Amino acid sequence: YLEIRCVDALPDRWWPALAALTATLVDDEVAADGAAELCEPVARRSEAAARGGLSDPDLCAAVTGCLELAVSRCAPALKADLEAFAELVTSGRTPSSQLRARAEADGPLRVLEEEAHA
Repeated sequence: YLEIRCVDALPDRWWPALAALTATLVDDEVAADGAAELCEPVARRSEAAARGGLSDPDLCAAVTGCLELAVSRCAPALKADLEAFAELVTSGRTPSSQLRARAEADGPLRVLEEEAHA
């Protein structure tokens, strides 16, 4: 049993990428071993991750390393979605920063309505 808690909180645009990321890092032995090695230095830093996210250089290195690894090992059908997500994250942005920017530009109610109809 594996519960992925964040996927349902993301805009629909990113679900295929997160599914590809998760499946690749769990099902592919090379990717799983590489991800475990990349995440070892931050394995007990969940509070720092919750508070600072990718602003923490060590957490950012683990996340971007896992993304690069997953992109190189994922199923070809999902590679474009995962590459787009990796590009978003390595640029210093996140799905939540995209939503925030949209809410600031268009208003939160409009973004909620758009997401509800997506």
